[in-house]
Amino acid sequence: MLSDVPSPVAGLRLGSCGPVLISCFNDWPSGAMLSALADAQLKHSKTFPRIVSLTIIPAAPAASDVAMNMSDGDRSAAVKRSAALAEELKAITAANVVVILSRGLLAVMIRAFMAALGLVSGAGTELKTFRTLEEAEAWFPTAARLPTIPSGLAAAISLWLEAGVPGAGKKAG
Repeated sequence: MLSDVPSPVAGLRLGSCGPVLISCFNDWPSGAMLSALADAQLKHSKTFPRIVSLTIIPAAPAASDVAMNMSDGDRSAAVKRSAALAEELKAITAANVVVILSRGLLAVMIRAFMAALGLVSGAGTELKTFRTLEEAEAWFPTAARLPTIPSGLAAAISLWLEAGVPGAGKKAG
């Protein structure tokens, strides 16, 4: 059963299903959103000692907002912040999964950036990016060290998204 988790910041919706903590960003993730997500992950780990962080970005942000357009200093700061959060959460996180539901070149670039960020941040926790919830759910059983993931997760998340994020449940063209 997927249930909502209170979120302290606008633009970030949180939910949980067993060991999976789901976060849905309505916009490009801000520092406040990332901090709120880290707090939620730590709290979720009190119930489940190994969690899976499943992040959903329903629509690609405007090109001007994408982290790939950051200055070198901003990009470096983002990588350092990501690495610090990852290090803090490493002991409780079995995997980080990012699903970017948009299609097109910008979505491909964002997925590539997220995968690269996972590599350069030295998180020590696997980070996978996907185009669909179904692809992510199909990957779970093949991944080592993951806790048991509830079956039907992709369908449950799709319904959860449709109920709370305008346009998120629709196929992006």
